[in-house]
Amino acid sequence: MEPACDTDDFEAMAREALAGLPPAFRGPAEGVLLRVVDWPEPDMLRELQIEDPIELTGLYDGVPMTQRPRVIMLTFYVIENQSAVERDRPLADAVGHSACNRRRYPSP
Repeated sequence: MEPACDTDDFEAMAREALAGLPPAFRGPAEGVLLRVVDWPEPDMLRELQIEDPIELTGLYDGVPMTQRPRVIMLTFYVIENQSAVERDRPLADAVGHSACNRRRYPSP
């Protein structure tokens, strides 16, 4: 199956979704780095105890939102595939949801 968009369009949708967050969330999300990857890394899946990479659409990776640096990682092929399966859910909505889906903070 051919992707509905390329990764540049996908990243633009993600940035638009972040910019469209409610004001209470938009401020803390300012300056968050956005990283689009094709698939999650195997080490990350092991650390999060996820067996099937299709389960991880996105991850907030870093310190609590009040500190820096912060990164939101989105998995292009997973989200794109889910959007194709859930035809009534626009890709931009899936991207926005995934940006807030999971969190991982470094161990102290």
